Amino acid sequence: MKLPSWLPKLSIYTLSAIINRISPILLTPLYTRVFSVQHYGLVDLYLTINMMVFIFFETQVVSGFMREYHDYKSKGTLSCLFSGAISYYLMSNLFLWFVFGVGLISFNIPVLYIHLMLAIMFGLFPAQFMGLFLVLVRMQGRSMVFLTLNSLQVLMSLFCGVLFVVKLHWGILGAVWAFVTPNIILLPVLALLSMPLIQKIEVRPAIKKMLWYGVPIVPAVLGGWLMNYSSRFFVMHFMGLYALGIYSLIFRVGALILLFLDSFRLVWGPYVMKLYTLEVEHAKAIFSKVLDFYFLFGVGVILFLSFLLPLLVRLFAPHNYWGAYYYADFILLAFLWNGAFTIFSVGCAWVRKTYFNTLSTFVGLAVNMLGTFIFIHRFHLFAVCTFTMLGFLVNALVAYGLSQRQIRIQYSRLTLIWPIIFSFSYVSSIYGLKHFNMLNLRNFYAVKGLFVLYFMIIVFLYLKKHYDKKGFWINKWVKHGV
Repeated sequence: MKLPSWLPKLSIYTLSAIINRISPILLTPLYTRVFSVQHYGLVDLYLTINMMVFIFFETQVVSGFMREYHDYKSKGTLSCLFSGAISYYLMSNLFLWFVFGVGLISFNIPVLYIHLMLAIMFGLFPAQFMGLFLVLVRMQGRSMVFLTLNSLQVLMSLFCGVLFVVKLHWGILGAVWAFVTPNIILLPVLALLSMPLIQKIEVRPAIKKMLWYGVPIVPAVLGGWLMNYSSRFFVMHFMGLYALGIYSLIFRVGALILLFLDSFRLVWGPYVMKLYTLEVEHAKAIFSKVLDFYFLFGVGVILFLSFLLPLLVRLFAPHNYWGAYYYADFILLAFLWNGAFTIFSVGCAWVRKTYFNTLSTFVGLAVNMLGTFIFIHRFHLFAVCTFTMLGFLVNALVAYGLSQRQIRIQYSRLTLIWPIIFSFSYVSSIYGLKHFNMLNLRNFYAVKGLFVLYFMIIVFLYLKKHYDKKGFWINKWVKHGV
């Protein structure tokens, strides 16, 4: 039997995703024990600001690069596209250094903030170059190169984290430098590997095309970033640094699902660009089936991780943090719906109307921020985690509606309904336990058992629906090597 052509790459990308996410996970037990709860919250906050700067100055050029890759490759002008992206990154970094210089002259900035900004700025161009190069090797199908670079990043991050924080005692500043240093070290290697694609040629048309596609996505990416991270600012303002440290651990534990979902994302990006070139009805059928697989796989992973949450929290942090596992499931669900957004939004990206994705993101962001602002005083971290999840859910559903207006894809009604019921039921059950002062480990696991039963019923319905006398339709895909 012929295996699907994507299976070996999916396996390598799964390993790459796990390796890429393992660095902050392995550093978490170190940071939670070296830093106080308040200082751990500050570390997470400064790394959040670093990510915001990267998103703003990266301007989603990588998305434009992916969208135009096959066109430029078919014309033999891929070097023009790659050189254009590098040229834009250099210009954006020069602008940032200019703004920093003006700010340094005009304002009396504390020394600590200057050092933090220097770390962020020195790490920006290497991070941009690394992101672009990783997209290039993904588009070229060089999965082993992708795996090697991710492995080097992780090893260097772990070494720098121990060196800067434990050995040199740089404190919060050391954690930030440990985050940016690996890309700085790898920059000369990436430049050497990219030399055949870096040429002194006219790149303005390529830059224009990448920005034309990427810039409308920037607000959507920033909106997604705000849905992920704006809650930290609410928690810090209304609840203090101690609560911020607890929430940072909740988010870190919830992000464990990305060990699995990132493998899907890494394969999905280049694959969907190829689907855009296929016959429309065939591509639409594949999109529909992918959503079925995605939710079954994603919820299965969530249920598996949720049973391990109490143990994981105890491994990651001292007893000050142990109540965090009650709400980590909400973040797991938030990331699940964030991944669903990437599938639902294919219709808008297909017709190059990515500004609709921006609209859906800001609707979700409004739900997230308004709900958090209104209810944080009464429900505290429960409200923060709940509206983080609801923001991503609304974002995905609005993207579904807008994409269907562009390209109508026949998704299964069961697939559209059962994850929504699952998400709302889970939040309601945790709220009920909290309201009646029954939120303890025993009842926590009892609720998990009920949702495992619900999931098994859904799996049975799928098996019954997709089975016929000739077997499951997935067997047909495997047989034809799809």
